[in-house]
Amino acid sequence: MAKSIEYFLECVGPGWRPTVKECLEKIIPLGAEIQQVKEKFGGLRVYYRGRHVDHDKVNQQIRLAEMKCETTCEDCGAPGEVRDNRGWLRCLCDQHLTERENIAKIME
Repeated sequence: MAKSIEYFLECVGPGWRPTVKECLEKIIPLGAEIQQVKEKFGGLRVYYRGRHVDHDKVNQQIRLAEMKCETTCEDCGAPGEVRDNRGWLRCLCDQHLTERENIAKIME
């Protein structure tokens, strides 16, 4: 049974969810069976399969979403950039990078 779009939206931060939703709504009708959506190395990853899929169109939509997420804070959706956050690459705005750094200092 195919998982719902809402299931996959929970796999990324709230700042990326509108972009991921838009992407999935475009590629599922093209025959893409979504296997996984996640953040990896500060970027969006969308994995799919399908036998009768226009892979060029699906890959184009995924690449557009990936490029948008590369400049969008995954926490809030504000402009962001991929940054090293204590050894983890995350796409964050200045505010959320600072918040994560402050939390890490408290936890030390």
